[in-house]
Amino acid sequence: MAPGRASALDLTHNGLAAMRMSEKQVNVLVGGALLALLPLAWLQYRWISEVSEADQQRRRGELKAAMERIADETDRDATDLHASLIGPIGRDDEPLDRRIMALRPDDESLPVAAVISLFDAGEGDWRAEQWNPEMRGMAQTEVPDWWRKRSFREGPIHAEPPALVGPVQDDRSEGPGWLVVKLDEKKIAEHYFPTLIRHHLGEEFLREYAVRIVARDGSQTLYSSVSGGFPGQPDGTIPLLRRVRRALAEAPPPPPGSTPPPPPPRKKKGRRFGGEGPPPEFGGGGVWRLEIRHTDGSLDTVVARTRMRNLVVSGITVLLLGLAFMALGFAVRRSQRLARLQLEFAAGVSHELRTPLAVIVSAGDNLAGGYVKDPAKVREYGALMRDEGTRLTGMVEQVLRFSAIESEQMPLEKRAVLVSDVMESVEREMKPVGDRQGCVWESRVENATFSGDRGALHVAVRNLVENAMRHGGGKWVGVSGQKSGESVVFTVEDRGTGVPATDLPHLFEPFYRGADSRAQQRKGSGLGLALVNRIAKAHGGKVEVSNKAEGGARFVLTIPCD
Repeated sequence: MAPGRASALDLTHNGLAAMRMSEKQVNVLVGGALLALLPLAWLQYRWISEVSEADQQRRRGELKAAMERIADETDRDATDLHASLIGPIGRDDEPLDRRIMALRPDDESLPVAAVISLFDAGEGDWRAEQWNPEMRGMAQTEVPDWWRKRSFREGPIHAEPPALVGPVQDDRSEGPGWLVVKLDEKKIAEHYFPTLIRHHLGEEFLREYAVRIVARDGSQTLYSSVSGGFPGQPDGTIPLLRRVRRALAEAPPPPPGSTPPPPPPRKKKGRRFGGEGPPPEFGGGGVWRLEIRHTDGSLDTVVARTRMRNLVVSGITVLLLGLAFMALGFAVRRSQRLARLQLEFAAGVSHELRTPLAVIVSAGDNLAGGYVKDPAKVREYGALMRDEGTRLTGMVEQVLRFSAIESEQMPLEKRAVLVSDVMESVEREMKPVGDRQGCVWESRVENATFSGDRGALHVAVRNLVENAMRHGGGKWVGVSGQKSGESVVFTVEDRGTGVPATDLPHLFEPFYRGADSRAQQRKGSGLGLALVNRIAKAHGGKVEVSNKAEGGARFVLTIPCD
């Protein structure tokens, strides 16, 4: 083995060993990165679950706070209305007419349907008077049926019909008189509730939630923020008009230097509504019920849907990250494989170039030194130099042609081409080479016309024939060119051992040489079949390879006619 070749091979082997180590490192790094994604995915899952739970609690807290604000506002308004008529405990001396006039019951904005005073005439007999706006005074009226069934100790709120009740002093009654403010549900539904809801919830909340207010028993809907039926069971509910507070009347300040009077004694039992004692707070189930539900379903469903969407997005992100690591590893391994092929190509080409150059230099030295004087030997040396120079030129042209096609610097010149012209030109060039090797040549040609680059197709078919002669045993080559449907098919066959299964997927890759070629150190650069593949794709066609059942390989080059 020549020293130059040995050094080139040593360089190739050293480079391959370094790349194998690097490839192992790349595999370890990619595998480690993929394993690191597993705890990341678990942490992401836990984080999303905790965020979803916190979001659910936040939403429920906001919902509860919003409902409490509305309920408290309703209680305050009812307390103000009640206080304007009844007044604080211990201050009932203001005339009733003046209180009603101050209340302005005829005001359209006030949700009051009627103001009725009731007096116990004794023995279960009740008298009733109702405020008449036109008379600006009280007028005799019928005692409401619901009042006869109601105990005056039940508190200041009546649910059906909705009304506020409070005691008033009246000399005409044996017991305390009662004042009833009947609420106007129509005004409340059309004006009060919409204003209250928009004020406390806002338009953004109403776009996300459906709100309705119904009677305590659910038999009537007074207000709904959505048209149609309410979507399922509510996420939150709270009673409205639950309680009314009465304040103690402020006692006048004692004269200077006097001793403040002691507080009045409290009665432990039997305290009547409005009597002495601390400010009472009357509560209950409320007159109406506020219900709120998310428009896209229940709040639990919305949170679960959001959690699932976040998990899907997070999962896709982790998956894409894993695919990115895999793609990065694949790209690094591919670049290493290409670098390895380029190293092998450099070693192979250097050997292929060195051999003809060494022959040419040696023959030239012999001729120039006058060592060969026999005319026959001179012609033999001349033919040897010619053949090796032709081989060298062909190799250089093949490398340049591949480079030009790969960089798209050599566009195809498509013209009308006869199949027979391509086949005859390849036969004229390659048949003599086969004859010298003792290779049998069989050719089947159909005289069909198609559109293509004649020179490029000649190179493609010639490379297939040369490959069959080199790797197919060199005993027989079959070549055919014929039209099949809308395509022209060039077929090159041999009767060798076929292509190993491990080499089939990579046979048309640049610089790739099969394991047998590398082991037996066969001549070649690994560009011939890659160049065939590029020429086929440039014509819109394809090249395929398969092993024949009877032995040998079959290469099929298909070129569309158009």
